[in-house]
Amino acid sequence: QIPNSTELLNSERMPDVHGWTALEEVAVIENLGASVRHKGPEQVSRQTQKPGMQLQKNQTITLTLT
Repeated sequence: QIPNSTELLNSERMPDVHGWTALEEVAVIENLGASVRHKGPEQVSRQTQKPGMQLQKNQTITLTLT
């Protein structure tokens, strides 16, 4: 489940996207100013940036979907 989207978009920190679909995580992460690289088709099972870590503008986050 995606938490409060207003709270997420006002943050500069990486959300915990485990279990999110590709569409959900792309919408949130790109709105935070980072880029997303996917590996796999379904739901996020692994992310390179740990939840709560500071995001940098134009940073690329790699997500593994299974």
